[in-house]
Amino acid sequence: MDDPVTEYALRVLDGKLPAGPLVIHACERHMHDLQRDDLFLDLGEVHRWVRFFSMLRQFKDKFYGKPLVLALWQVFRVGSVMGWKWRASGLRRYQVSFNKVPRKNGKTTEMAGIGLGGLLIDRVRGAEVYSLATKSDQARIVFNAGKSMIGLSKGLQKRLRDTKNVILYAKYGSVWKPLNKESKGLDGLNPSLGLYDEFAQWRDVELRGKIEQGFGSRSEPLEWIITTEGKQLESPCCELTDHAKNVLCPEQPDYVDDGLFAYLATPFDDDDPGAPSTWERCNPNLGVGKSFKSIQDLWSRAQHLKSALHDFKTYQLNILVGESSGFIDMERWQLAQDQNLRLDAFKGLSHAEAKTIKCYQGLDLAETTDLSALVHLFVCPDDIWRVFVDFWCPEEHIELRANTDKVPYRRWQEDGFLRSTPGNATDFDFIEADICRMAESLNVAELLYDRYKSQYVVQNLTKEKVVLCVPYGQGYKDASPALKEIERRLLNGKIKFAYNPVMTWCASNLKVDIDPAGNVKPNKKKANLRIDGMSALMNAVGGAMLPRKKKGPPEDGWEVRSV
Repeated sequence: MDDPVTEYALRVLDGKLPAGPLVIHACERHMHDLQRDDLFLDLGEVHRWVRFFSMLRQFKDKFYGKPLVLALWQVFRVGSVMGWKWRASGLRRYQVSFNKVPRKNGKTTEMAGIGLGGLLIDRVRGAEVYSLATKSDQARIVFNAGKSMIGLSKGLQKRLRDTKNVILYAKYGSVWKPLNKESKGLDGLNPSLGLYDEFAQWRDVELRGKIEQGFGSRSEPLEWIITTEGKQLESPCCELTDHAKNVLCPEQPDYVDDGLFAYLATPFDDDDPGAPSTWERCNPNLGVGKSFKSIQDLWSRAQHLKSALHDFKTYQLNILVGESSGFIDMERWQLAQDQNLRLDAFKGLSHAEAKTIKCYQGLDLAETTDLSALVHLFVCPDDIWRVFVDFWCPEEHIELRANTDKVPYRRWQEDGFLRSTPGNATDFDFIEADICRMAESLNVAELLYDRYKSQYVVQNLTKEKVVLCVPYGQGYKDASPALKEIERRLLNGKIKFAYNPVMTWCASNLKVDIDPAGNVKPNKKKANLRIDGMSALMNAVGGAMLPRKKKGPPEDGWEVRSV
């Protein structure tokens, strides 16, 4: 029996089919898994699903009424998820299929076929299939696609009965329904198949959590997730993408998730976004369901409008660039993230090392209930600055902040990117104790602070001589040089950040005011768009940039300068 799944993998690895790095890694993983003794690829099941798709009918435009014949890249994905099984039990290996592919590559039509297959050929009695999205209209897109396929097939019409909100397979007592976050009765579900549409638009995992909790009695549950890249830099989709990258990465053999299949159609870092070869790598259906002319027209428009260029990279190339209107180039920001950067490497420096590596801290304290941030910026001999950030938020306001700001504060806290302070207001003593503890192991040259919000902590730090504290202005005069230095170093690759999703979120929120001379300063008018981490970074950068004044030795060993 021929093996189209392996055929695709070999053609990609031989360079006969265009593919980006993560698709190449997925193919490498497939070839590696063929050598495993505990797994096998059930080719009979692969061909069974391929044949089922060919009996369905397409329902749009020039393809109306034609058989839904899967392209080889689709066979690789569908065949991998349905065909890989555990040798010991014969059960399906994968419980999650994560597919990130640019727009107009047939994801919705394909997922409608998966939904119908979940009712008819997945050998599940009493199957419960759910189309899932954040909003009702989005959840119905795939569901309605399935209904359209039923309307074009007499064979399906004999087996399935569809109404406005349900597709029913009475013989097996199976149903398919659209659901969204606001749907009723979510706690009583017993799903066998979850179909997640445009996962990049999801702000939280509450709905997905309810589906996963309902899988308990199913022997072969499956989540089929499709999406195009989005503009949210911190989201459940970003988290799943990072996890998938680690699973696929051949340089991390110990990072294993045998239940996750991932197909992420992205370009190489140095690919030209305007090159047709890049378009082909990211759009596996280009020239079939998606025309070259459509993507050429979008690229032409992107040459004249910055917002159109951001949209092109996001929706046509699956590049995470964030919103187009902020001060920070988020594509450059992503390149500056270093997952391996550790603060411990800068603790307890020798006397010789301390002469060549300087640490400048930037402090931004919340007045009442918001985020507080402390940046540690290390000026190193190679002229690449290394940056670490600590964040604090009052414990009793974490849920409120999460609901207001629409970001996962609680998950950030659980993952160690955000510390909670006792009570419902900023606990300055708690933060001060943290700063003192860190100062014991870090050779801090200066701590730069906003003079209007940090007086209490600064007075204590100065009194105890924990660290030299220097006020730093927040107006055009002081903010502009620091922000432009951050921008310059991002452009030149001269700054690296220890990964922290809270800081990435702050960076994406930063907008600036510009005076007639071209100077910039943070715009803080939108109160829910937190930029606390960037304010702290601006303070630290200001300290690193400005020279220390030449003075005689201070009497008490401290040096004071005015910024």
